Amino acid sequence: MLFFVRSFLSVLTILFLVIVANTNFVFAQVPDILIKSSNESPREGESVKLALDSSKYNLNNANITWYVDGNEMDQGVGRKTFNVLMTNQNPVQVVTVTVTEEGLNEGQAQIILEISGEILLYEGYNSSVPLFYKGRSLPGREGSVNVQLLSFKDGEITDFKPSQYSNTLYTWKINGEEKQELSGTHKPQNILNSRVVDNSLRVEILKQTETSGKTTQINIPLQQPEILLYRESDNKLSKTYQKETEVGKEINMIVEPFFFTTNNKYSDDLKYTWKINGLENSISTPWYVTFSGSRAEIVKLEVTLVNTRKITQTVSKAFNYRVE
Repeated sequence: MLFFVRSFLSVLTILFLVIVANTNFVFAQVPDILIKSSNESPREGESVKLALDSSKYNLNNANITWYVDGNEMDQGVGRKTFNVLMTNQNPVQVVTVTVTEEGLNEGQAQIILEISGEILLYEGYNSSVPLFYKGRSLPGREGSVNVQLLSFKDGEITDFKPSQYSNTLYTWKINGEEKQELSGTHKPQNILNSRVVDNSLRVEILKQTETSGKTTQINIPLQQPEILLYRESDNKLSKTYQKETEVGKEINMIVEPFFFTTNNKYSDDLKYTWKINGLENSISTPWYVTFSGSRAEIVKLEVTLVNTRKITQTVSKAFNYRVE
């Protein structure tokens, strides 16, 4: 029996050697030249920075030539970087680079740049801004943001045609973490809630169809909540931004909250606290206050605004009032 076992093992060894001798093993090889792009999904008007990396060539001493669509655009020693402007007139650009160094064969690499047909739009959700605010409603810390991926083709928004894209799968990642509850078929839009520790949201959406897949990403900064104070004129026709020291016998002050996660400044979730020389005062309409004095003096006025449903949404503002 021992002889049989040894003979069997010997046969296996011979078979293994025969297989190895007649098999060509293929190992993945790293290209001699790599082109790294600063933006995988450039938009119209954006500039894409290309940078070379090589383990074979000394790029500082090599002669490098860049071509765009076959036309030479840049050439010289050590030209390791190159910028390409994406234009609507030329939405797809083929960039080729050649590298020559003494004693080595010429190397070549290529990359295709294409203007992205996807764009991510966002807006603060339940983020309070004054009526006169002309900008977009931006999300604040601990706030919510409405994010939507829009796809364009031939100048039209194609995502408004669900019959053509009913099998499109959207996979959402927030700050590097995949969110299954946000992902699914034809889900290009979601309302995202930020955490207490978040200063920004890095949103990545992988859009997959039966024939292609593409990732679009954006970094959404979360605004620090703040309050602006304005002094209203006596005739109530104009208002000016609060000065370090306000002067007058009577002044009218307006409080405007920015980027608090409430519907408006009258929300029950907002708590206003006014202090005069450090002493808290009860005011029925704390977003619009009239101060007056009977004698000449300087007092310190301070207002604190707190969103009672949040941890980080607390702001204070102070100024001096000189009664005359």
